[in-house]
Amino acid sequence: MLGWAVCWLLAVGATGVEDPLAFVREGRVYLIETSGEARPVIAADPGWEYALPTWVGHDQLLVMRLKGGVPGHSAVGLFELGQRPAKPSGIGWIAPWAGAWCIGYDPVRDNLLYLKIRAGAGERFDLYLGGGPPGGDPGSSERVSTYYAGEPWQPEKRLHTSPDGRFVMLPEYPTDVANMTAEYETGVRHFVNRYYLDPDWLNHEVRGLTLNVAAWGPDQRLALGGLTHGLYLLDLATRRVRPVHVFPKHDACIKEVSFSRDGERVYYEVQSWSSPDAKPAIWVCTTAPGGEPRKLLDRAAAPAVRP
Repeated sequence: MLGWAVCWLLAVGATGVEDPLAFVREGRVYLIETSGEARPVIAADPGWEYALPTWVGHDQLLVMRLKGGVPGHSAVGLFELGQRPAKPSGIGWIAPWAGAWCIGYDPVRDNLLYLKIRAGAGERFDLYLGGGPPGGDPGSSERVSTYYAGEPWQPEKRLHTSPDGRFVMLPEYPTDVANMTAEYETGVRHFVNRYYLDPDWLNHEVRGLTLNVAAWGPDQRLALGGLTHGLYLLDLATRRVRPVHVFPKHDACIKEVSFSRDGERVYYEVQSWSSPDAKPAIWVCTTAPGGEPRKLLDRAAAPAVRP
């Protein structure tokens, strides 16, 4: 048993972390504890690649697996963490949600979320948002947007919800250089034009900043992850933007973001554009001014802090 633990410590890197964290490495889901020990939480599942582990409470994870890693060829399931890796056959796969492109969780309404993309005539494709309570009726989906040009790609980020549960960040599919995320109000079923998603406002605050991901954190803060510029924090009360991790050469992308429970740290996935073979890495930085970004895990993606 000791040998197994040491093996995983060597594989991940023997470094302590302040917050337990779920993440993905080479298509498998892991949990790293504050001791620095990481372990797989799902047994090997040949032919499938897992993505976007999403906490549902303290002991359950919502996961999505892709057949051969192909976008849209997916299954979505919920399971409870145990001492041993869960068997794929023991995960509660939600049959109507097969084919989802990304997932999320609204803790305010205790609602699991998924997004599907359906192809239409020509280049048209439609986005559908759906969800339901854990273990309950899988619910139905609603069409939220339609595109008439371009091609959908796998959104490697969760459906982030606002602290009050009213809004959710959805992937955007522009045909030119524009934000890759949009805010949707679920109750009235329409998109919201917030100042922090306005290209002119963003360019005024950070010249050339185009968003790939945006996620709410505690204490009226919003993480703004750039397609090339880095990670920034917006104070929603003052509308002030502060850099967390800047890429001077504009050669990397912020793929995903997760705040610690107390809001004192932010974990984020960085994907370098410098090489087609570059692997993602998870970084961490304190949210207070003056924090120094630190690489936490190599070859790791989709960080999710345990609640």
